[in-house]
Amino acid sequence: MKIWIGTSLIICITGAAAIMDFRYRKVWNNYLLGAFIIGLIYVGMSNQFSKLSIIGFILPFLIHFLPFKYRMVSAGDIKIFMLIGLFTGTEFIIECMLVTYLIGGLVSVVTMIHHRIFIERMRRIKNFTLECLLTRSLSEYSFSSPVESTLPFALMIHLAILTQVFII
Repeated sequence: MKIWIGTSLIICITGAAAIMDFRYRKVWNNYLLGAFIIGLIYVGMSNQFSKLSIIGFILPFLIHFLPFKYRMVSAGDIKIFMLIGLFTGTEFIIECMLVTYLIGGLVSVVTMIHHRIFIERMRRIKNFTLECLLTRSLSEYSFSSPVESTLPFALMIHLAILTQVFII
């Protein structure tokens, strides 16, 4: 019973974040703070607070720190991963991040092909990679793109949660 309550909370929290990200291309900090408080209450009341919850909470930040610093991932997406890690612990959040990037990658390719920007983006990635290798430094990854050709990544996170809960 406790597992389904936590799972339901995660599905609702990521679902609302996905809608917010899709509509506004941003997940509000007030919303994430409220979700964090709910997460702490749930983990505390269900006696699931452990080292795994703490590691599950911190691990997404550690993994995404450099990509965030170089503008490759947004702070809101990292915070969503951290919330999921708080609820679920280490193993689930690692799987969640892997499934999210797999789904996000597939949807990205389809989106780029649909908007006819696939070759241009692959050229940018190649140039960015070469610049990093030749200068032996990591520069900021930036691009301008129409909003309709960008992905609301919180939606990919939500799809990964649904995939993990109902399929895997």
